[in-house]
Amino acid sequence: MGSVLPFFDPDKKILKMGDEIGVLKGEFITGVHDKNKVLSMAFTYLNAPYLWGGKTHFGLDCSGLTQMAYKACGYDLLRNAKDQALQGASIKLSEAVSGDLAFFTNDKGKVIHVGFILGDGRILHSHGNAHIDPIDETGIWSLKFKRYSHKLSDVRRIID
Repeated sequence: MGSVLPFFDPDKKILKMGDEIGVLKGEFITGVHDKNKVLSMAFTYLNAPYLWGGKTHFGLDCSGLTQMAYKACGYDLLRNAKDQALQGASIKLSEAVSGDLAFFTNDKGKVIHVGFILGDGRILHSHGNAHIDPIDETGIWSLKFKRYSHKLSDVRRIID
């Protein structure tokens, strides 16, 4: 998911590279899509294992999750959470809607984590694996550890 195929003809569903021709069997997405489609893409990673630097269903980190879901829908997010935290517009958690991104800092104030706001006080993020936890003004409440695991820093809207 998220691959760029520069020699792909979407009308014929073929990929031509030199003299070789491949036929795509399955679904593909082109163009720019709304937050609902971004979240749909993010949910395909649910339960994927955590892998630092990973960006696939075989393993991904928090910013890989957000970057790849947005990329599949035509949006370019930077690779790291600290860089993604500079994109879009800052909003209050109370104004957030599904598909907005929440960012979290360490004790030194550095952004170290990101996840998708789902609404209803929930967040989809990759920490241990891609899963859903509660979120509030303090941060992420880890259902697994029964404590706050991440301190909320900012919420940003990438798509209006």
